Amino acid sequence: MGLYCFIILFPGGYFNSGKREAKTIYNAVFKQIREHLQLIDRDIVVCVGIDGRMGRYYPKDQLALAIRKKGIVAIGRKFHPTDDEEGVIEEAQNHKSLESGNSRYFLFKERRFYLAVCNDIFGIREKGLKNPDIDIVLNAVHQFTPRGEEGSGDVYFARWGFAGASKQWECPVFGSAVFFKRNIPPKWPSGVLWNQGKKDIKIWKYCNNPLVPKRTLRPIKIKEGIASVRIYSLSPNT
Repeated sequence: MGLYCFIILFPGGYFNSGKREAKTIYNAVFKQIREHLQLIDRDIVVCVGIDGRMGRYYPKDQLALAIRKKGIVAIGRKFHPTDDEEGVIEEAQNHKSLESGNSRYFLFKERRFYLAVCNDIFGIREKGLKNPDIDIVLNAVHQFTPRGEEGSGDVYFARWGFAGASKQWECPVFGSAVFFKRNIPPKWPSGVLWNQGKKDIKIWKYCNNPLVPKRTLRPIKIKEGIASVRIYSLSPNT
């Protein structure tokens, strides 16, 4: 097994099952990702968002999966819908609910990782949830629209979402998102660790964040546009 081990986080809704239930493509998604993992002599977990049962405005299924070579190791369904999604999507009963018999937590290198789906990151603080023995939160965010449009709140997500959840659970929070028809803000913090004590999250700024990427790869051209890859190091071997 190679020296370095990775967790790769993709945005919410990276895969979509259309009108069908999201679970109908779990196996196909696993097989597709496993093909790539088997070519690499390293222990890797791929976390990816899957949407399904598309409605007029929102997908009824909004989930995140964690996949290793051996199979799907965790599944999380959105437990904290937006106001517009309330009563429209199928939400998890709570932040610890099983999904298809799977936990939304997984263990990797002696750390417990938690799968949050987009707006879930706000629910951690707003609901005053106690940390269920989690070391790191992984948030699969769907997208941010052009500035001024509804859904453009990347700063709001960073401050009230990432920083708020990090403060509430006293652990790092990492997020991945699509910036739709807009450039990726170079200073947007895809990893946040709260270290401001009892200060209000309203006054938190990007410069207060001690968590910075170890490396940022050059923009990668993909068919959908450009991808920015940021690599964080949590220990010498991860």
